[in-house]
Order: sequence, then C-alpha cells, then structure tokens
Amino acid sequence: MSKTDVALAVDYGASLIVAKEGPTTEQGDGTDVSSSTAKAAVSQEKNASKVKLGMRMPSFKVLNQSDARPWHFQELLKSNGCWRVAIFTGNILTETQKKKVWSLGEKLAAQDSFIRKYTPAGKSISSVIEVLAVHSAPRTEVDIFNFPPIFRPFSETSGFDYSKLFVDDVSYHEGHGHAYEEYGIDPQEGCAIILRPDQYVGWIGAVDDYEMMARYFAGFMRGRDDGGMKESIDAGDALKCVDRGGPAADLAEKDRSVLGAM
Repeated sequence: MSKTDVALAVDYGASLIVAKEGPTTEQGDGTDVSSSTAKAAVSQEKNASKVKLGMRMPSFKVLNQSDARPWHFQELLKSNGCWRVAIFTGNILTETQKKKVWSLGEKLAAQDSFIRKYTPAGKSISSVIEVLAVHSAPRTEVDIFNFPPIFRPFSETSGFDYSKLFVDDVSYHEGHGHAYEEYGIDPQEGCAIILRPDQYVGWIGAVDDYEMMARYFAGFMRGRDDGGMKESIDAGDALKCVDRGGPAADLAEKDRSVLGAM
C-alpha cells in the first residue's frame, strides 16, 4: 500500500469536528475525548450511506449548472483553509423539496446565520465556510434562479458566482458520474454534509437540518460579537424566481426582506 493509499484510509474517531456516535476510546487512535463531545452535533449517516464520517470525502464527477463542465467533486474542495457545507439539494423540481431548500437558503443567508457569525468583517461570505450545492434535477430543466441566492452569491464588481452550484447529470463528453448513487444519497430527498478543510467528513444530516449544522460549528468556533460581516448577495433577484419556476411569491418576498439588509 502506497503512502497516498494510507492517507486516504485514515478514519478519524469522534471529536468536536467528527460527529460520530459510539465510545470515543474505541475509535480513531483511542484517545478519550468524550467530555468534549458531550454537546457535539449528531450525524445521520443513513442520509449518505456510502460516505463515511471521519474519512476523506469520495470523489465523483458532477457538472457545473451554468456551463455543464464536468468536475470531480474533490476539485471543488480547494486546500485554502475553508470549511464546506455541501448541500445535496435533491430534486428541486418537487414542491416539497423546493420549500426545504429555500427555507435552508434563507437561514444560511440571514444576518444571524452561523456562516456570518464566523466570517471576519470585510471578508467574503465564502472565506471561512463555503456553501456548495449539488442537485439531482435534469440540468436543462432548471437554472440558477431556481435556487436560493446563497448558492449564487452576487458581487457588484464581478456579478454572479457560478462556482457554487452543480448537478448530478450526464455530461456531453464524459458520461455520468452518478454522484448521488455513489454517495448513497436519495436523489429526491438529498442531504447535507459538512467537510473539514482537509476534505474529511465531519457531519452528515438531513438537507434542511440547519440547527444541527449550527451546533456542529458552535462546538469549536469562536464567532464575532456583531454576528458577522455584511456580504453582497443580490437583494432583489429573489423576486425573479417567481417567473422562473422558483418558490411561491410570498417566500421570494420574504427572501427579499432578509437579503435586502446586506
């Protein structure tokens, strides 16, 4: 076995940054960290049955929603010190899933969200915790405006950021990555996965379990007193979704009121 193979086989035990269940002394290197995990987040591994907590995130090809370019998922996880919240949104075309995803997006973008709480003043909203999305609907049947603004941040200088939203679909020349199947994720229900800066899996849960995501980061991160910086996500484009197959008008209007203060 090569050194690279050994590194990929590392299986970290439960800790504040690996939300595993079971006795900590029987996991990892056997260190007893039970006192530090008493209030830690709880994972639901069944939501991604082929993704292993405490191990490196597997990589399968997904397509960028905007230009259909295929990427290995690991290519999206740059070694820049960022934590990632990977939202596998499921099928956004179903009304139930659409409501779940838009509700989550509203919470993630709110001024008091855990993302803003840990983002230094003057820094991009993705500078500490980056949000990525992979959906399972047919790519040609949706566009970026079917998704909450948190998945398509807007800058006055550079416009929309198209590097956050991806799809599990067939590519033009490189086949189909079947990411949802390979990760053991229900293509209708989706799930959420928190990834450490070293691309190891820290937490797995339901797609809309915002409270547990916040609890995970609260276990070891120190936030800013003012709740985080004000970053520019387009305040008005939520309303455009009403005409693009997005959520109901009242939900879009609600997003406008939340995002308008940014």
